[in-house]
Amino acid sequence: VQLKALTSLAVLFKQKSSEEIVQIVPQWTFEYRKLLHDYNREVRQATHVTMTSLVNAIRFALVWWFM
Repeated sequence: VQLKALTSLAVLFKQKSSEEIVQIVPQWTFEYRKLLHDYNREVRQATHVTMTSLVNAIRFALVWWFM
């Protein structure tokens, strides 16, 4: 279930605009931390792939998180 959801989320990140995606960053960071500790290695790998899709989708909108 988690793998399918993460795959769908990664695809969604590629389809939506950065303005839409940046709104879910606070919730995603919370879920990301939980998913990194999952027992299943495939879930952890899919989590990283999804995070890569997120960063590629929003690029410069992510800058304000680190200021």
